Amino acid sequence: MDYRNLFGIAAIILSGAVFVHSLKSANAFPQGPNVSMGSNPIESFYGCTISGATIFTNTSNYNFIITDVTTQEPLQSNISTLRINGQNVFSSTHSTHFFSGIKVLPSDVVTCYGGYPTTISGYYTH
Repeated sequence: MDYRNLFGIAAIILSGAVFVHSLKSANAFPQGPNVSMGSNPIESFYGCTISGATIFTNTSNYNFIITDVTTQEPLQSNISTLRINGQNVFSSTHSTHFFSGIKVLPSDVVTCYGGYPTTISGYYTH
């Protein structure tokens, strides 16, 4: 056998090994809310036209994750604040999207201070 044939066969074997090694196994992981409650777990709540008003009380048995806070503060200079059970958890002058979210435990109360119309949205999770 000629050395050129040996190099050709070796190149084909090497190409095959690289191809097989480059294949990845499929992995599935949650990209958003898990729907294990038997319904759509995504909710939104509106309120805070009066400072100190309750926007949301978690009456479910599940944690609620706030993913978005949308404030309609016209001047974008005054601060709107969210509190959970009286503790400040978020203050801002504009709307915000959270990548990890703010956890609201069962029976927690979310109130808003600033007096600007505010919408919170998120999802229920275990």
